[in-house]
Amino acid sequence: MVESQDEGRDRPGWLAALHSLSLGELQRSHEIASRTNLHEDAMLIWVIALAGGAVYLAVQISGYSEPKLSIVHLFIGVLPWIVTIFTGVVARLLMPHLLLADSQLSHIRRSELALLPLRRELDDRQFGQEIVEMFGDPKEGVAAELAQKANRWSRKVDQWSMVSQVSLAAGILWFPGVLVFRHLCQRQ
Repeated sequence: MVESQDEGRDRPGWLAALHSLSLGELQRSHEIASRTNLHEDAMLIWVIALAGGAVYLAVQISGYSEPKLSIVHLFIGVLPWIVTIFTGVVARLLMPHLLLADSQLSHIRRSELALLPLRRELDDRQFGQEIVEMFGDPKEGVAAELAQKANRWSRKVDQWSMVSQVSLAAGILWFPGVLVFRHLCQRQ
């Protein structure tokens, strides 16, 4: 944890303690966000693996069905899982951009907060207000640009990940539906 040092200005003890605690909290919030993003990345690995396993099982099952499934029916049956694999890989390819943008934003915010005591022109009220504003959305400057960049990457990863998860679940209903539809069509 970075120690709060307010050289050249004697701040009340509670304000210096608030500054020091705020530095630690910004660091912890970044660590939580990073762990959450890495957990999402690990979850995507599992989703991709499950979809790959589902495609493998579908191919194995199709080999035992009588009459044999055509390649077209098999492809239509596993299509949701192919979409799952594709969207999961895209989400994983976007994840490093999100992690980088989040790290850059965290670094800028912690640096701004660590350097706050050097702004001697601030009275105690303004100093405290600057600390509190660090925890809100940045309004201007480099931090605001980085926050927008991190939010854009986060939305992209979330969208691709959600499509991957939904298509994995949809495949569970889709493949048996294709088998039933094929069976009903052949009976007529």
